[in-house]
Amino acid sequence: MPDEHIVVEDDQPRPAAQAVEPTPDERHCDPNADVVLVSKDQVHLRAYSHHLKQVSKFFADLFTLPSKLEPINLDFDSFVISIYLDLVIAPTYCYSVIIDQHNHDSETLKQLLQISEYTMSEEITKNVWQVIREMAIAYPQALLNLAHERQDLDLARVAIKCINSDSIDLPHLCGGNECEGRCASYEWAETCSERINDFQRFFRPLDPAYQEEFLQLMLLRSKIKADNPNVEGKKEVMEWNEEDWTWIAERFDPDRSLDEKI
Repeated sequence: MPDEHIVVEDDQPRPAAQAVEPTPDERHCDPNADVVLVSKDQVHLRAYSHHLKQVSKFFADLFTLPSKLEPINLDFDSFVISIYLDLVIAPTYCYSVIIDQHNHDSETLKQLLQISEYTMSEEITKNVWQVIREMAIAYPQALLNLAHERQDLDLARVAIKCINSDSIDLPHLCGGNECEGRCASYEWAETCSERINDFQRFFRPLDPAYQEEFLQLMLLRSKIKADNPNVEGKKEVMEWNEEDWTWIAERFDPDRSLDEKI
């Protein structure tokens, strides 16, 4: 059987590869700007070198070279570079306003953080981080994924402390030991199965190491609450509040054994 990675050449003529025509950006397209940035989706964005040098050590170092300014390829999508250039030409006090327009989109904020770090734009990076940390209240799960990607334990703990009943609720069963159908019969807001699905939906996108860490610490915390003489009944054990999630956050570290956290 021929190796699937071997390319067999024949004498048939091949059409010439069509070069992708660059698209000018609709916003950053000043023909007088002396720098052209090329995004990975082949969009040309124009900027002024003196603006870039003011905010970015990467560009400041690059533009000290005594050579003609050629188009600069950046491995980022054009929409992210466009936001970055909005920040480049804005006064510092406007950074948070511009970044905050994207606080509902964790993926955009993640890429904006990456480009600001890549270009060594210190003030922009600082402001992006501020918005990302504030985002934890509404999107703790997205922040946990970012924390794992960056191996940032402090960021993970910030996200965990922001978990509340709006983001996750420990599921209760309508019967003593199983779902008895009362949740559906009495038209409750959610059935047992829906509550369980919501619970699973929060953890499913997380890295397995984070999933395991949550499971261990949540079981331990529940056992501690169940053994507490001041806690009455199963329902109170399952109702978690800020104190419980802070307890989890303070001990959250997938690289340490459970014994070290007790």
